[in-house]
Amino acid sequence: MLIAIPCAVQGRWSSFWACVSELNLPPRVVIRTGRGCSPATNRNGLIDEAVALGAQWIWFLDDDLTFGPDALTRLLRRFDDPAVDAVVPLSFRRQPPFRALWFDRTVPELDAMKDTLPPPGPLVPLTAATFGGLLVRMSALRAIPKPYVALGQFVPDQWDDDLYFCRKLSEAGVQLWGDSSVQFGHTTDVEVWPHYDTATGWSVVFARGTVPFLMQPWGETQPEPAEVS
Repeated sequence: MLIAIPCAVQGRWSSFWACVSELNLPPRVVIRTGRGCSPATNRNGLIDEAVALGAQWIWFLDDDLTFGPDALTRLLRRFDDPAVDAVVPLSFRRQPPFRALWFDRTVPELDAMKDTLPPPGPLVPLTAATFGGLLVRMSALRAIPKPYVALGQFVPDQWDDDLYFCRKLSEAGVQLWGDSSVQFGHTTDVEVWPHYDTATGWSVVFARGTVPFLMQPWGETQPEPAEVS
């Protein structure tokens, strides 16, 4: 298996690398990073390297993710079914509205994201998803023409490389599955704003840019973080 990280140069978040260092890895796993400025070029090069190494799977990771040590081993269990060729964990958008990054159509609009999410359990058939945590059986890539990944295929000044890759998987007859029992965190910058209301006094508003998404009373004790399975 090859773990493909395309962002060695553009990497931003130390929390991601901490998660990588704590992963429970099966035997014969190599971790490779792309060092150019184009995520598409880097991912294409990493896929080529996986082919050259004779890897059975490729696992795509981006540096704005966090995940538990057992994330990979839990995703791999889904491949006990030989009909499963591509599985992606559940993660949310990092700005409001916090929709799931699972799509019913390969278009970069919010209304293409799934409206409902089942409880953890059976795999969910998807049309497209993010690259974040996408695990693909290498044999499924043989029918995909190069370049595997490209930028600007839907909107000229946007990446959309994940949706384009998923479209190529679909055109090759590969079903993409979502695994809601494996959840990933999606790291984002958050601003902490003071806010005053004459009725309630001071509050703390959490926002991304100038878009608020959470408020709590100022001085309120933070609860201990919940454990995430």
